[in-house]
Amino acid sequence: MSFLLPALMLVGLAAALFSGLPVAVVLIGVAFLFAGLGILAGSVRIEEMGAIFHRVYGTLSDRDEVLYAAVPMLLFMGAVLHESRLAADLLSGAARLFGRVRGGPALATLAVAAIQAPAAGMVGASTGALALYALPALRRHGYGTQEAAGLVAAAGTLGVVAPPGIMLFFVADAIGAQVPALFLAMLGPLALLLALYFAYAVVRGSPRPVRENAEAVRAVDALVPALLMIGLVVIVALGYATISEAAGLAGLGAVLAAVARGRMSWSALDAAIRRTALVSAMIFFIFVGASVFSLVFRLLGGQAMISAAAAALGYRGALSLITAMSFVFVLGFFLDWLEIVVIALPALASALVAAGVGAQFGNAQLAACWLGALFAVNLQTSFLTPPFGYALFLVHGATGGAVTIPQVWRGALPYLVLQLVTLVAVAVIPELATWLPAQMLDLSVPKGPKFNE
Repeated sequence: MSFLLPALMLVGLAAALFSGLPVAVVLIGVAFLFAGLGILAGSVRIEEMGAIFHRVYGTLSDRDEVLYAAVPMLLFMGAVLHESRLAADLLSGAARLFGRVRGGPALATLAVAAIQAPAAGMVGASTGALALYALPALRRHGYGTQEAAGLVAAAGTLGVVAPPGIMLFFVADAIGAQVPALFLAMLGPLALLLALYFAYAVVRGSPRPVRENAEAVRAVDALVPALLMIGLVVIVALGYATISEAAGLAGLGAVLAAVARGRMSWSALDAAIRRTALVSAMIFFIFVGASVFSLVFRLLGGQAMISAAAAALGYRGALSLITAMSFVFVLGFFLDWLEIVVIALPALASALVAAGVGAQFGNAQLAACWLGALFAVNLQTSFLTPPFGYALFLVHGATGGAVTIPQVWRGALPYLVLQLVTLVAVAVIPELATWLPAQMLDLSVPKGPKFNE
């Protein structure tokens, strides 16, 4: 009976999310409803509810929590790239570079997605632009509507697993990993995923041959601003500046790149600022709601319930890991990545540590890097899984409804399979995620999962 309220709280959240109300409102409403039930049942003291203010305000105002200051700047960077149409230059340049290579149009689309992924940082900032500029080009080269739409949707999801993607900041915070360490840990899985994407594009080939374009020099010129910006982000993320400073410099780099290309008008800047403000408000409102929910869930005994669930598995590391990854994959069908990260990942990370997962590394930070990479790749699949796959909706919306969501999903299915292959590969070969952080960073500083704070 001690786990009845936290279990009902999870069920109530799942049911309330289908009400159509904003997710943040649902999180806060369910939290206060069950907090009241907990007070009436005597399992929560009313004075404990005061911790909500200290948890939210203290985290957002803590100078050590630099990732929250970095979020708006990274969003601004992505918005500037979108509004200044630099994505169109990137696509044109990549198409020239690939020339007559088998599967050239698909390779160009994937290359552009990979280049702009670190700058965009979120699916919405990259998939929308790709859908506007890459879909027509792919159709001109003979790719079917379904295949082209699926390729664009899958390519757009690279923005969430490529450093410094915003999702990686929140994953690192949720599981207690150092942000630069998780950035490095994602490079191996990202390289493997790109290799699989490229191999599939080459094997699939181009429906029509691509005429050679002699403007390769102009192609390089189109890629220079993005490459400089990516280099700036990577350098500062490796320790030459704080995360918030890195994000600020990246935002400045985006503006300078747009100015250098003659694409930064006052109207574009205004649109980028408005887009940044709206998305930032949405993210932080959900963060506040999730913080309230997770605190009440813990006060009701949710942490003990999760630990008991791990104990029921007999603390068998492999089985616990498979169960956790399967749970996150299923959640991705119904929840946005942000809700999964701030609600489920802290509890799951705590349970996996209790089950001994990652103990073979002998270093908590290496284990966190490995788990963070697994969770990130797993969460990437949620953007391509119906009924609420965000990338599916973005491509559908960008085409004005000309491409249906089932068509996008069927076209993206091969790439979803490749994402799952990458997930399994990282689970079986942890060195894909742990080798770079172990070689380049001092991981002796302990940092625990947020759920335990």
